[in-house]
Amino acid sequence: MKPRALALTAATVLATAAPVLGVATAAHARPVAKAPVVYRQKDSGHTVTAFVGKPFKVRLEVCGDCGDSLKLTSANTPVLHMTHVSLTSTAKPPAVGGEQFETWTFEARKPGRAAIRVVERRAEKGGKTSPRFRLTVRVSKLVVDN
Repeated sequence: MKPRALALTAATVLATAAPVLGVATAAHARPVAKAPVVYRQKDSGHTVTAFVGKPFKVRLEVCGDCGDSLKLTSANTPVLHMTHVSLTSTAKPPAVGGEQFETWTFEARKPGRAAIRVVERRAEKGGKTSPRFRLTVRVSKLVVDN
């Protein structure tokens, strides 16, 4: 068999067998959605860029066992909309404790600027609140290159 014919036969076999074998080829590849960007305490005080229609998250650790809590003080604006909030722990039930994280999911709605602010209520300080996290978000229209 000539090299060109052999290469063509091999490509045909691979393209036909790839879906059966669970192997992705260029013809069968599906685009993978990127996970949302997650901002943490180390990002506080920064200005970040988000894109219209794309979600992002803010995830902060909280000492729930200490009686502390976090409160989002600036949320839904024409530029940003909070779509979900969750409180999770690294402790596996029935255990208690572990690291606890509060996560807010936002969606950028239209170009502009918005600020996300979180205050912390500390039980050991008599329930007084203090600033904990601040993020300035610049929202841009998503540009897609072809």
